[in-house]
Amino acid sequence: MMNTREGYAELQTRILEARRAWKRSIFWAGFAIVLTGIIAVFVGEAIIDWLMPLPSFVRIALLTAGVGVTGYLLYKYLIQPLRAALTLRDIALNVEQNHPDLEDRLVSAIEFGNREATDPIEAHMLQRLLEDTTQRVESIDFKATVDHSRTRKHAGIAALVVVGCCVLALLFPTELHTSLLRVLVPWEKTEPVLTTKLTVEPGNVRILRGKSLPIHVTVTGKSAEKAVLTYGNIGKQAAAPSETQTTQQQINMLQNPDDKRGFAYEIFNIDADIEYYVVANEATSERYTVEVFEMPKVTEISVAYTYPDYTGLKPVVQTGTGDIQAVVGTQAEIRLTTNKAIQTATFTLKQEKLDETQEPASTEMAIFDGNILTTTVDVIADGTYTVELLGIDGFHNEIPIEYTIKAIPDAAPEVVIKEPGRDIKTTKLGEVEIIAEATDDYGVAELKLMYRIGSDELQELTLDPTTPDPVIETQTTDPVQR
Repeated sequence: MMNTREGYAELQTRILEARRAWKRSIFWAGFAIVLTGIIAVFVGEAIIDWLMPLPSFVRIALLTAGVGVTGYLLYKYLIQPLRAALTLRDIALNVEQNHPDLEDRLVSAIEFGNREATDPIEAHMLQRLLEDTTQRVESIDFKATVDHSRTRKHAGIAALVVVGCCVLALLFPTELHTSLLRVLVPWEKTEPVLTTKLTVEPGNVRILRGKSLPIHVTVTGKSAEKAVLTYGNIGKQAAAPSETQTTQQQINMLQNPDDKRGFAYEIFNIDADIEYYVVANEATSERYTVEVFEMPKVTEISVAYTYPDYTGLKPVVQTGTGDIQAVVGTQAEIRLTTNKAIQTATFTLKQEKLDETQEPASTEMAIFDGNILTTTVDVIADGTYTVELLGIDGFHNEIPIEYTIKAIPDAAPEVVIKEPGRDIKTTKLGEVEIIAEATDDYGVAELKLMYRIGSDELQELTLDPTTPDPVIETQTTDPVQR
């Protein structure tokens, strides 16, 4: 059997939990009311300003009134209800109202249960009251007796209002943003929602000569039935201001069938700097410029060949083409001149060796005087090379020219014994006349005769060429030259 103090503590704990649930319900109901009120006040102001643009001082006055209304709502529906005393007896009465069968036992237990009784009879009666009350409320959930209907109603209304605002933000993002700026920051200069505003892309731009320029316009605020693009050559306007009207062109832009706020037009084959702007309704966009640049390209190319020493060929400079054709082992110095100053020049070499193709190797060419580029290539195999140019204005040569490399292999020399040209018999003292002919594509530096007399060791005889020509004919007798 529990004593009086333990029974009262148990009832008090359960009632305190119910009071916290009640306080939470009061807070969320008040928060929902305040949120709904704030949205209603400022959305109402935004709608008025949308339909009938308000001057700045009026919007400042409305913002001040809105702040005041917000303060009032906060005090009335949040601060005041939360500060109001909510006693244990109030909670007990609420439980009694939902469970009349308790017959005021819970209220009596809460009011008198913590009293210090000196009379044994009174103490006994209090103990019996607490035991009976504890037993009767054992199956009752005190927190479930809190009425949340008001909270659910106002929270539902607030949720619908927030969802409606989200839908508006998705459907009219620009208009909503403009309205909020005008309502919440009325001292800033912001054009009314229904004022036509133009967003032009790409604005100021730099392009290569001969390229086209697609122009897109988005109309916000007041809708427009058409948008007119006006553009003209800047050079002509500067040279002859009086002729500006005749050099400019006006074009009705095409409306986007899927988005009536969008318009587009493309200017083709631009070969000079131009200025353009767009007009829709009463609005005129900023004036934008299109700067035209030349694509970096090679204007002159030459290849200086340094042949291997054994060829005996003198250095040669090839002009007019960058294709390389030389004997293997040749060093080719490539020299380019471009039409404009170059920031970087990437030389990409792709060579074939045996039956495999090597991965392209890229190096940076040396740059002199801004537009003269040089690099050196060792001719070892067939292949190709390209030069990717990046001008100081930031433009590339979009499709670099591909040059070929033809590596001519050095053919092996050919030696022919013309006389006797067959096996012959002779005496020990007889003489044999040998006529040998050696040929090579780049000349013969040395010719040796290898012979053996009888079973002697193999002997070597160096023959002196009698002519500098690639063909050497030598007459000799065995064993001495003749």
